[in-house]
Amino acid sequence: MCDTKSLQVRKDAAYLQLTAHTLAAPADQELHDPNLTNRYRTVAARVTVLKHRADGTITASETIILARA
Repeated sequence: MCDTKSLQVRKDAAYLQLTAHTLAAPADQELHDPNLTNRYRTVAARVTVLKHRADGTITASETIILARA
């Protein structure tokens, strides 16, 4: 079962994704700024990844290496 916090995180993630996609369209069509468009789409994609990690659907693929010189 999903708890209240999990549902709120999913809802917040959905709002962030929707906002990023909503801002990407006018940046592309009206401002003709591909860099800004790509930034908004990247935000939406990263939120998707974080949401899947929070759900446990995917695991982190990064590795942190601590090195000392």
